[in-house]
Amino acid sequence: MSWRTILRIGLGVATCGLATGCNVDPVYFTDDVDLSFDFIQQLLPMFPGADMTHGPYVVGSSFRVFVNTQRSTQSMAAWSCESSDPSVFTVNAVSFNRGESADTDWLAVDVTMVGDGEADLVVLDGDRVVDTTIIDARVPDSAELHAAAPLFVDTGGLVPTRSDSPQILTGGQATYEVRWFQGGEPIHGHGALSVDAGGEVEVTTEQTWFFESRDWIHVFPLNDGPATFTLRSYGFDVQDVTIHGVSAESVAQIDVFGGQENGAEEGAWLGLMAQATDARGEPIHGVDFAWDRDGVEEYGVGDLYRYEFAPLEEVPMKARFGDVASDEVVIHAAGGYVDSSNYVGCDSSTVGPTALLGLVGLALARRRR
Repeated sequence: MSWRTILRIGLGVATCGLATGCNVDPVYFTDDVDLSFDFIQQLLPMFPGADMTHGPYVVGSSFRVFVNTQRSTQSMAAWSCESSDPSVFTVNAVSFNRGESADTDWLAVDVTMVGDGEADLVVLDGDRVVDTTIIDARVPDSAELHAAAPLFVDTGGLVPTRSDSPQILTGGQATYEVRWFQGGEPIHGHGALSVDAGGEVEVTTEQTWFFESRDWIHVFPLNDGPATFTLRSYGFDVQDVTIHGVSAESVAQIDVFGGQENGAEEGAWLGLMAQATDARGEPIHGVDFAWDRDGVEEYGVGDLYRYEFAPLEEVPMKARFGDVASDEVVIHAAGGYVDSSNYVGCDSSTVGPTALLGLVGLALARRRR
């Protein structure tokens, strides 16, 4: 922390403590690091009336911190923010945003984690320190892969997401979320991921940003057998991952999960996922399935099927790959379409074509409460 910041914080505390009638609005800090697949949180900042941040953060990640007072005794228009130690994180931009009323005004503070350690985000009104919050940045020492399909579809906990050494169909594509850890503790943020892969496998990275911000990898085995690649964060080697390419003949069974309809409202978008397994019952990722709806093959292939819940419409569904088919499952659906867990970017198809406007409306409604 610089001497200038220490002096400002000390003078701010002393002034507020000694002055009579000191009336400073409480400041709340939130961020746009999203840890749940709800497709809503990042549309607009939420102000819960308490700090809600998600540190520690991954070194190399960039995200936005929101600053809000929830009261209107003073204007935030002239407020600014700085880092007490730019070797830990930098403040890239600060913008004032006017809400529908003074208590919903906020600052948007863009920050980047650049080094391991802790530093204060300092909120200033001129030279007066309004408040501070600690930013904890860490370099990860391990990582986990989590399969995309069971993250996108509610399987009632029947399909685990973690994939330590997955089998993937040779010539196919499988997608995984990368989660970072230091000393076994999760650390959050996205944008620091890179991959070093050899000649037996291709791996690409992607960061989503529209509804859900995550680090993802797309894995393409080129040959049957094991292949290894290294997950890197901000240039640091973190985790070696070994995958196993398998042939189409390895697919022995297909199971369909999802369709969690209990409590669903009519018109809600729900989903199914198909999972291939080998003769030992081990999952095989990266398989694109054909889907039969009431005996008629739907357009396209993929491991997901999205449908609009209609409680009075019974529809039998099957997933197929080559000569292997799943047992029939019955859903209650009006419209529906084949989808893929490989689509993780800024693509409204991941939530259903008519659901997008509803999500935006819901987010706006929540924001205005």
